[in-house]
Amino acid sequence: MSLPPSESHVTPSMLPRVGIAGFALLLVLAVWLLTVWQLDELERLYQMLEQACRSEPDLMLNYREQRDLFLATVLGLTLIAVSGLGWLLWTLRRRDEYLQALQRSETRNLKLLNSLRNEHQHILEAASRDHLTGLYNRRLFMELAHSHLLGSKRQGRFAAVCFIDLDRFKLINDTLGHKVGDLLLQEVARRLDTGLRESDIVSRFGGDEFVVMLTEVRRHEDVETCARHLVEALSAPYADLESHGLSTSPSIGVAVSPRDGVDIETLVKHADMAMYRAKRSGRGQFAFYDPRQGNESGSKPDLSLLSLQALQHQLRVHYQPCISLRGYMTTGFEALVRWDCPGHGLIEPDGFLDVAKARGLMPELGYRVLEQVVHQLSQWQEQGLELLPVSVNLGLAQLQNPELVDWLRERLNHYRVAPGLIQIEINDQFLDQLGPIEIRLLEALYGLGLELVIDDFGCSEIGLEHDRLEGVHFSRIKIERSFIQSIRNSYDDNVILTSIAAVARRKGMQVAAKGVETPDQLVCLKLSGCDEVQGFFFSRALSAEDVSRYLINPRFSVPFADVDAERPDQEEALLQPLS
Repeated sequence: MSLPPSESHVTPSMLPRVGIAGFALLLVLAVWLLTVWQLDELERLYQMLEQACRSEPDLMLNYREQRDLFLATVLGLTLIAVSGLGWLLWTLRRRDEYLQALQRSETRNLKLLNSLRNEHQHILEAASRDHLTGLYNRRLFMELAHSHLLGSKRQGRFAAVCFIDLDRFKLINDTLGHKVGDLLLQEVARRLDTGLRESDIVSRFGGDEFVVMLTEVRRHEDVETCARHLVEALSAPYADLESHGLSTSPSIGVAVSPRDGVDIETLVKHADMAMYRAKRSGRGQFAFYDPRQGNESGSKPDLSLLSLQALQHQLRVHYQPCISLRGYMTTGFEALVRWDCPGHGLIEPDGFLDVAKARGLMPELGYRVLEQVVHQLSQWQEQGLELLPVSVNLGLAQLQNPELVDWLRERLNHYRVAPGLIQIEINDQFLDQLGPIEIRLLEALYGLGLELVIDDFGCSEIGLEHDRLEGVHFSRIKIERSFIQSIRNSYDDNVILTSIAAVARRKGMQVAAKGVETPDQLVCLKLSGCDEVQGFFFSRALSAEDVSRYLINPRFSVPFADVDAERPDQEEALLQPLS
């Protein structure tokens, strides 16, 4: 039976000491045996000499002196051997203790070194990685990107920097909480990490800003393809974030080396500027850096450039799909105006409408939008596309012009567009300002074949029971956005919406809602009896070219396109996880 390690008596370091001690003991034993043998021999000789030399006493005395000297020498040598053996054993024992202490010290040092190495690795990871997403942080991204830029120059290739900002992230953080916001950032980081190549550098600069370097790019078209892929990947719904389903989209700015800069600091700056340009074009967009867009990212547009001439040449109309909640099919579009400001790209209405009102440009703006919508419908008609109605918002400035009806009739006839394809939206806040002239003009538009819609219903206190509305044939109301944003899919949220829908149906009107961005809002609107919805949950506002593709495949961007309106059980199964 073997002894446990703690009971072992011999260690490798003790073997030399044991060997030397054994050899010394054998040497002492040999000396003593030789001495004893010599003493016996000398005693025998002494007896012989004593008998032979009784007559010579001096000879015997000399012999005794020699014997005593021999014995003293043997004893001295023995003491010296024993002392040397003891000193040797003590020295070996001290050497063994020193070796063991050194070994223990080396073991402690190795453990301390490993601990320091691990701690240094953790500190390095913390200093170079984003703690929330695990992506590279700004510092390490700049170092790696700088190194890749040098390599790209030597290889004759170019690189691209994509600056990504999430649309409406602050709203998500404020309404759903920071925990949901953190989960959203982690999911975005995962999609970026899995959707790009290993050679690409993915980082988070902070907040909802992500920066990506596309390395070893061969063609400019590859950058555009990758940017479009990132928009699609990050715009896909985020189904389950702490039981919240939500949808967001990225705004991406792209700067390409060496065209837009030869160092990483310049490329990041220019990509940031391009991102602001993409954000002004609408959500879910990407844009390349344009040196004409200004020297400062996010710089404000020069509103002095807004004029009648600008309205004639720089207005752009985008179209946001309206989705039926029965079958989730596209039923029409809402026309949303954009100003293509020189040096700043597309600017949304909030950025210039107040100035347009102050300068008296609103009548001209309304006519230009109507003109572009009718013209665009005729172009889609010539392409053989199935046309859907487009709603256009008109203000009091247009409704006070008695020539509006004749002008619109002439435009419709000129472009050969059916009047039923145009819907006129009147903002709720203007209803109490409608006078006899405006009401007669609205009725004339209705008689022409146009559908009348109340937009942003709920922003005023006039309500559907007001006497002014009795003479106007409104067929639809659009619920104001603020009613939708606060929805959290509870029974309390349904009360106001259900009441609005009930009153509207009693008046023979359909109910639409805009600004739908989450599954909770969709479910609540469905349960409240809403007929149509629109918002970023389904699609952003599209350019005319994108609408052409949309009309070819109207369901391509609708998350619930596979729901069959004739299968209530299928729809119930779809909505169940959202509630």
